[in-house]
Amino acid sequence: MFTRDLLAGLNSRLHRPWAETLKGKPVTEQWLAQQLRPYGVKPRTLWLNGAQAKGYFSEEFTDISQRYISQSELDALKQESEEPPPSATNNGSGQTAAL
Repeated sequence: MFTRDLLAGLNSRLHRPWAETLKGKPVTEQWLAQQLRPYGVKPRTLWLNGAQAKGYFSEEFTDISQRYISQSELDALKQESEEPPPSATNNGSGQTAAL
C-alpha cells in the first residue's frame, strides 16, 4: 500500500492515540517511518497498478499486529473503518446526507 493511502486512513481517525500524540497535527511520512522503524518495517519504492510511490507491504504489519495490538483493539479499528464518515451520516438536521 502506498504511504499516502496509509496516511489518509490514519489521519481520518481523529480519536486515535496518534492524533493525541501529535496534538491534532496530521501523521506525516517521516513520523510514520520513525514509529515503524523499531519493528523492522521500512518504506520502500512500490509499483502498484502502473504507479510508483513509497509504501509498505501489508504482510509487514501482520506480525506487528499479532504481537502488539490486542484483539479488542483490532476489532474496534475494524468496526470504525466500516462506519461511514461523520460528514456523510449527519448533515446537521439529524438526517443522513445523500452522497
